[in-house]
Amino acid sequence: MAEVQHLLDGLSFGESLRWHQGRLWLADWGAQEVVAVDGGGRPEVMARVDFPAFPMCIDWLPDGRLLIVAARDGRLLRQEPDGSLVTHADLTGLSDRSHPWNEIVVDGRGNAYLNNQGFDFPGGEFAPGTIALLKPDGTARLVADGIAFPNGMAVTPDNSTLIVAESRSQPAVRKGPRGRRCAADDPAGPRLLLVRTWRPEQDHPVHGRHPLARYRAHD
Repeated sequence: MAEVQHLLDGLSFGESLRWHQGRLWLADWGAQEVVAVDGGGRPEVMARVDFPAFPMCIDWLPDGRLLIVAARDGRLLRQEPDGSLVTHADLTGLSDRSHPWNEIVVDGRGNAYLNNQGFDFPGGEFAPGTIALLKPDGTARLVADGIAFPNGMAVTPDNSTLIVAESRSQPAVRKGPRGRRCAADDPAGPRLLLVRTWRPEQDHPVHGRHPLARYRAHD
């Protein structure tokens, strides 16, 4: 069994952990910083933001440029080679302004998937969230809804499946074939079908059960 080692302390609110170019990256929501940590526990601040960073999540474009979700501003930011942050995409037309964006993942083709919590977290009344697709050409659209507090996401190496963690389980809002929820139909793009698998654990006192959902893309 691998030995657990202490790597870093002093974080205000560490989230959105990623492994990138031999280092562990994370977003420190409290400090409003993106930090990279090497194997010896030496941190380096890679970006600082001036917006409310709760939440703030990160990923990279295929060319290596960092993307940062400005969740409550409804913007996706891109870090340029000189370290400056510019608006990569405006997401305000895809959700209510009071509903913060949350996680992001970019696949090998440069498609960015972003999820929105669907309600005014943390104080608002719960409602299902959505997933949006931002394509390399800059076009964006919603591709899934009815997601019970969408959270961490990953894409399989063959780019065929988007995996989403739902932090709060609720009955499906939309259903597709064989009882599966389906994305908004777009004949020109991939169609995403939900295949839900349940983790056998007790209900969380706040979020309920924590299922994982797989969205399989069909060209």
